[in-house]
Amino acid sequence: MCFDPHAAFLPGVTPAQPGIKIRFPSSPLLEHFPDSFAPYRVFGCDLKGAYSGTLFRFPLRTERLATTSDIKPKAYSPEDVQALFKAFREEALHALLFLKSVSRAELWVKEAAGTEPRLIFAVEAEGKGAKANPQH
Repeated sequence: MCFDPHAAFLPGVTPAQPGIKIRFPSSPLLEHFPDSFAPYRVFGCDLKGAYSGTLFRFPLRTERLATTSDIKPKAYSPEDVQALFKAFREEALHALLFLKSVSRAELWVKEAAGTEPRLIFAVEAEGKGAKANPQH
C-alpha cells in the first residue's frame, strides 16, 4: 500500500481516497520515484517479489517540509528524533508480547547519503517473554 495524503504524487489518489494498492512488479512507480523506494531495497526488498517481513519508513519532516504539509506541520529536530528512538526502544519490548505475528522489531538509522544503515537496537520475542539486544 502507498499513501499520498496530499493527493499530489500518486496517480489516481484523491483527498477522499489517498491510498492505493500497488502491484510493484508491473508498476512504473519504482522508476518514477526511485528515491522514495530506495530505503526498502537496503533491506533486500526489491519490490519485485515476495518479502518476508514488514518495513516502515517514517517521513519525519524538516522545517522546510513541515511548512508545506497538510498532514502534520511539525518539524523534527535531531533531538526530537532521538526522543522518538528512546520511546520506541522503551515500548518495543512490551509491544512484542501482545503482537501475535511480529516476533522481532529493529531500529535502523541511515545517518547520511551514501552511508549504510546502522542497527541501533533489536527486540525479539522468545516464547512468552521478549529480550532486548541493544547495539549501542
